[in-house]
Amino acid sequence: SKASQVIAMLKREGGTTLEEIMSAMQWQKHTTRAMLSAGGSLTRKYGLTVISQKIGNERRYSIKP
Repeated sequence: SKASQVIAMLKREGGTTLEEIMSAMQWQKHTTRAMLSAGGSLTRKYGLTVISQKIGNERRYSIKP
């Protein structure tokens, strides 16, 4: 499923960027942000907490261990 693909991207070393998810899933920015948000499906359906870190000029997302 698309959710499992996004979860795999979030679990990899260094996480992923919004742009990488958008490109891989062919989603628009608002759709991607909604999935990653605190009230998004990753939190509601899967019980995962997505963390966001700004590294240099880039924001990276990953799953809280």
